Amino acid sequence: MLINTNSQTSKDIIAGIIVFFSVFYILPLNASILSDANGANMNFNAVYIGTALLTALASISMGLYTKLPLIISTGIGINFFFSYSLCGNLNYSWQQSLLIIFVASILFFMSCLLPIRKKIIECFSVDLASILTSCVGVFIIIIGLKNAEIITENFELGNFEDNKILLTLFGIIIAFIFNYINIKRLPKLTQIFNTYAILFSMIITASILYFFGDKINIENATQNVQQIQFAEFFNTYNNVKISPELFSIFYLPKTYAIILSLVIFYIIDSLGTIIALYTKLALFANGKISKQGEKSLLVDSGVSIFSPLLLTSPPTIFLESNIAIQSGAKTGLTSIVVGILFLLSIFVLNIFPFFSLFFSPIITTAALIIIGEKMFICIKNINYKDNILLITTLVMVITLITTETLTNGIGVSFICYSLLMLCCGRKKEVHKFIFIISFLYILYYIINYNLQ
Repeated sequence: MLINTNSQTSKDIIAGIIVFFSVFYILPLNASILSDANGANMNFNAVYIGTALLTALASISMGLYTKLPLIISTGIGINFFFSYSLCGNLNYSWQQSLLIIFVASILFFMSCLLPIRKKIIECFSVDLASILTSCVGVFIIIIGLKNAEIITENFELGNFEDNKILLTLFGIIIAFIFNYINIKRLPKLTQIFNTYAILFSMIITASILYFFGDKINIENATQNVQQIQFAEFFNTYNNVKISPELFSIFYLPKTYAIILSLVIFYIIDSLGTIIALYTKLALFANGKISKQGEKSLLVDSGVSIFSPLLLTSPPTIFLESNIAIQSGAKTGLTSIVVGILFLLSIFVLNIFPFFSLFFSPIITTAALIIIGEKMFICIKNINYKDNILLITTLVMVITLITTETLTNGIGVSFICYSLLMLCCGRKKEVHKFIFIISFLYILYYIINYNLQ
């Protein structure tokens, strides 16, 4: 049954409404990232609608198929890779990037059917997963600071006499205050502040920008206010033309390294979230995933195939699902409620134009910093006594920052980790999957070097 009792039904519905407001930020944030002129430069109307449709499809599918209160939407991290690495740094067009995402998503889904993904989750090193997650967090923070012009491309401080930067910093501070505030005498209020820290920060900063933008000399404060037009979503498909140029990317060795990196990132990105949520839902015990847990992995990977078809980046299970669980949710009705609300949110900008300000870097930077910080906190799970892990972390951070590509970040760090473990006589501590990945990356770098 989808629902249990009348009392449980009301709990699930309320939990769905609560968690929706905690993840609503993904709509303006993802559209802002993929429509950035320095990245994918896609039509933000199309991305906004596509993100809402994908989240609705994914969450409703999760609720109906698995009967679990798990929320799925476009993941932060993979959308950065799509926009700033594939399009911005590696110069793929967004059409070509969507094709790469499509191929990687099919392979990702196959990894769940075999089921390779399940086995990787059950045996993958927590240390390596924490290294990847924390380093991607650093990458997100840096990109966020650059987009807001708080730091320059040369890692110098921006112009702090600019009120745009000051308002952005104000939003970041507000987000951190709400995220970590602890009112001992009012625990419920504390929970509300902590849960909706990102949303509160965005609303407060957007309100200042909307009502006082002109007075504090922020030019074009309301330039992003516009209607969501479905025609632009369909018109964007006209820019996707089946041509030899579109498929020419498969003649490039780096394309296959990128696809490999994407599949690895798909699997590892939500590793910590899955283990944490599955443990709470009794889906993960004694290092094994239950049958119901396997179903959720199939939904997660299956809907990723539809992401390029809906002109957006791939989805992942959101850690905010924990909010629904803590609110008493036990069934898939919660996920269905969230999916329906995301469908309705497509029209929110037409009814309340104020929310279109959420596309501005002034508003979204705080969300990026908080999300990046939460990912970076995973660094505490790394065994600091192991010098090889520390060296691997350092190599990944340096590679990500200098090359600004997740492909090189994963590739170089995995090669470094594998070689060091082999040289130190610790190969038995490394799963063979890691050695296979490292070998494929070495092969890629050799082929790519010879073709240059």
